[in-house]
Formats: sequence, C-alpha cells, structure tokens
Amino acid sequence: MKKKILIIYLQLNDKHLKIFCTLIGVDPEVVINKLTHRKIISRNEVIIKPLNVFEAQTARDALAKHIYAELFNWIVMIANKALRCTQPVAHFIGKI
Repeated sequence: MKKKILIIYLQLNDKHLKIFCTLIGVDPEVVINKLTHRKIISRNEVIIKPLNVFEAQTARDALAKHIYAELFNWIVMIANKALRCTQPVAHFIGKI
C-alpha cells in the first residue's frame, strides 16, 4: 500500500501571514520557505526537501512556542525593571 504524502501550501497573499511577517519584520517568502521545507546538507550537496503536513505543523508549533517564550521573558524583564527599587533594602524574616 502506498503511503499518502500531503504537502503544505501557503499563499503569499494570506492575510494572517502578512500580519505575522509585518509584526516580526520578516519577508513572507522566507517564512513560507522555512515552515514548509527543510535543508539537508551533505558533504557534496545541499538538498531542499518539502515537509509533510505533520512536519510542517511541528515547525509551526515550535516557532509559536519560541515566540511565546521570548515574549514572556521580555515581559518579565520589563516588570522586573519597573519593580526595581533604587533605595537600599534590608533583607529580613519576621519582625524588626
């Protein structure tokens, strides 16, 4: 029995892709290429192979998780800067 291979197809005029690329400042063609293909480098050649549906979904999810983690780290950094105290602080436990 033949294995059915589904190939992911993204369009450059997709409104969600345009918004995403505008927000992160990346060319939509680059995003489409990175999310739907992988590069295999051997000693003598470079092979560009299309990803199947599962692999493309995994790549998309990994990118989303990375963006979320970086955004969370940035929010924590900003909150820590806002809460930073400029006066000396005495560290203690219990009553003074």
